[in-house]
Order: sequence, then structure tokens, then C-alpha cells
Amino acid sequence: MKVRNGFVSNSSSTSFLVVFREVPKTADELAIMLGSGINRDVVEFVFEDLKRLKSVGKKRALDLAKQATGCPGKIEFRSRPILTKTSTKENFEDYENWVREYRMAENDFISSYADNFIKRYIRQKGFFIYLFEYEDKGGGIGSAIECGNVRVFEKLDHILISHH
Repeated sequence: MKVRNGFVSNSSSTSFLVVFREVPKTADELAIMLGSGINRDVVEFVFEDLKRLKSVGKKRALDLAKQATGCPGKIEFRSRPILTKTSTKENFEDYENWVREYRMAENDFISSYADNFIKRYIRQKGFFIYLFEYEDKGGGIGSAIECGNVRVFEKLDHILISHH
């Protein structure tokens, strides 16, 4: 068991490895790439980050892609068993099995996406890959992006790397 002394932070951060076919030169261009429904303040926030970032090198992008913990898309999986006050031991075992199987299917889905991401973008020319990093500390737009409340990169190919 690990015991921690002193200050313990409860903050988390998430990195987004994002692919651009062209690097947007204005916030308006970025807004078009991100798609409708993204608040203008969020677009401006992300654009300011983009202006200070440099494209990630292929080796670093490859290393990061192998750490993927999330990606766009949704896996198809059977419905989750419902637990109630009258659930039996077998109901709980069925639920635990479902969670285990779902996590394995989700990991396989993410791993497959990351492999395809590597083949499509890292081993090919003509793409620009940027690493955006947001943390939940302090609230605001960055925190909303980190927590997944604002799915800003959903319209772009990307990989999510959680640092929780």
C-alpha cells in the first residue's frame, strides 16, 4: 500500500493528440474545422493555445499514440445489467462480469483506433499533429475541456490521453 505524506493534489489533466490536414490561420478557420455547436469563447481559447504550440514530431506522436485512453467513436456493446435493492448475488456477479467485459472491449476499441491513427497520420506525410494539454485545476474553459464537458475535438481525428 502506498502512503503519501504532505500535500496531495486531486487535480487531473488530459492531453489531446489532434490531427490537422491544414493548420488553421484564424479562429474562424478553426471554428469551421471544429464544427458547429462549439462556443466561440472555446474556439478562441483553443486557437490561442494552437498559436503557441508547435507540431509534434513523429517519434513523440508515436509514443503518445501508444498511451491512448480515449478516442472518437462509440463501441457497440450489450446493455448494462440493472442492480436494485432486491438484486441477488448472481445479479452482482453478472454486473461485475459485464464491467470487466466492457472495459476489455473498450480497451480493444481504443487500441485499434490508436493503431489506425499511427498508420494514417504518423507514417504518412501531409498531416500536422498537435498536442493540447488541459487540466481541471482552476475551472474555466480548459477545465471543461479536460473533464469532457466540452467535446471540442470530436470533429477532428484525435487521441485522448488521460493523466488521472
